[in-house]
Amino acid sequence: MVNKFFDCLNTRSTTEHIRKRNEFLADYTSLDDSRFDWLQNVFIAYFEDWYKRVQERQGAFTSDDRGKMFISHQTYRGMKITVNSLIEVVRFLLPEGCEFVLSEKFCQDPLEEYFGHQRARGWLSDNPTLQSFGYNDHNCKETIIAHPW
Repeated sequence: MVNKFFDCLNTRSTTEHIRKRNEFLADYTSLDDSRFDWLQNVFIAYFEDWYKRVQERQGAFTSDDRGKMFISHQTYRGMKITVNSLIEVVRFLLPEGCEFVLSEKFCQDPLEEYFGHQRARGWLSDNPTLQSFGYNDHNCKETIIAHPW
């Protein structure tokens, strides 16, 4: 299930799903894509059911014990936010004229890499000025290459 979830989030080509025979890698072209139903009613429902079963489990379990029987609440919440955000973004973009949506483009890795370069260039400064940030952005070759835009 998690592999299919990642496939839904990493669509990167209009043809990869054909080559790999994996419909979860297809680009998004429809407002009622079947993956939306799967993400909400199978994937997220699985975790909701898991959480409910942990809470209802018989036994003298502390809240800490029950917490160890489930994924972290931050991870659970993040997955729900990610699923709902993906669906909403695709449903927003398609009527606005996009022929298709590639979900990989929403990946935060390039942003993390970009700001990582900024932190590395800033050395000991946790709060760079706008001027030093601009200087680092303009003069750091790796940062310019890492730009997600």
